[in-house]
Amino acid sequence: MKNIQTRLFAPEILVDEEYVIELVRHLSRHGTLRDVEDLLREREAPFSGASWHNIATKRILPAISAGKLSTDELLRLLRETEEHQQQHIFLFCCKRDLARALLAPATVRKWLRSRNLAHLLDRPVLLDTPESAAFVDARFEAFNQPNDAFVLKLVTRRTREREIKAKTVHKDDRIIRHYDVVPERAVTVLRLHANAILEVRIQAHDVNSRARYVAELATIWSMVSDYFDPEAFGEYPLDQARENLRRNCLKLAPHVSVIGTGTVDPSGGFDLVIRAARPTASLQDRPSLVNTVEEFSRAEGAYSKEISLKWNKREDGRPPQRDVRILISGQPHEFVLMNACTKADFDVIARDIFNRSR
Repeated sequence: MKNIQTRLFAPEILVDEEYVIELVRHLSRHGTLRDVEDLLREREAPFSGASWHNIATKRILPAISAGKLSTDELLRLLRETEEHQQQHIFLFCCKRDLARALLAPATVRKWLRSRNLAHLLDRPVLLDTPESAAFVDARFEAFNQPNDAFVLKLVTRRTREREIKAKTVHKDDRIIRHYDVVPERAVTVLRLHANAILEVRIQAHDVNSRARYVAELATIWSMVSDYFDPEAFGEYPLDQARENLRRNCLKLAPHVSVIGTGTVDPSGGFDLVIRAARPTASLQDRPSLVNTVEEFSRAEGAYSKEISLKWNKREDGRPPQRDVRILISGQPHEFVLMNACTKADFDVIARDIFNRSR
């Protein structure tokens, strides 16, 4: 992409117009006009926009030119919106000494230089739907402490079929359907923590298929194996977190609602499964139901297979600032983010899951 520097509205402020327009285009994929309007309102700039083009040209560019908004703030908003959508999160872990070495700024810069990616620490690359997976962002960010996590983001190209025409052929009672093959931009985030846990967050597929996620994980490992050695990272199991959350079901309220559980009793020579669910409420509202599940779980060898939870929006200004649903199921080291949230919201949930896995 060309790096065009143009002067807009205020001669003392330089605006990379092309980069900003591309930023807004990426924001439109996962964000909303309301997200951008809220940011402009916070900066005391004109904020209403009838369309993405209008808000980019009539609101964002003038706000940057006037010094009320910065490109970095737009980048932070893009990261918030596209890195915390519906995702399947796979957890891995290594030895703490190795994590400490991998998180050293000198180590990070050396690896990025070896891959001709050092520029990503200064400014992300805005790629749409590349033919093959590509790194677009690299940075340190805060989790428990400033700069105690390293983030790598890559973008892949996916396709989906969109029906454009259906025609019934009466002669042989067949229906002929026509589809457009639509390319889509999919985001994957890798985040290594000082506690030696590595998150691999893969944007959810429109069709839930374990094989697709297994294939994407293999591609990701092949791309980062010279930094994150697959032999040094094992799966970080969530069995204990599931059990902890189920056993403490009643104590989680009011901040966390248990929507459903699935528990397996294999003691009779076959798997007997009991499921309890209240999709529009919470199991904690029915203590008798919780006690029934708990009684079932006391059987020898019984274990929690899945648990669906909702971290409830807090009214005291602390995160999460919206209801966030999580499903701990699937592979032993996997959980699913069911709806979009902010980084602060996700970090609260990740800390809780990590702490309950010890």
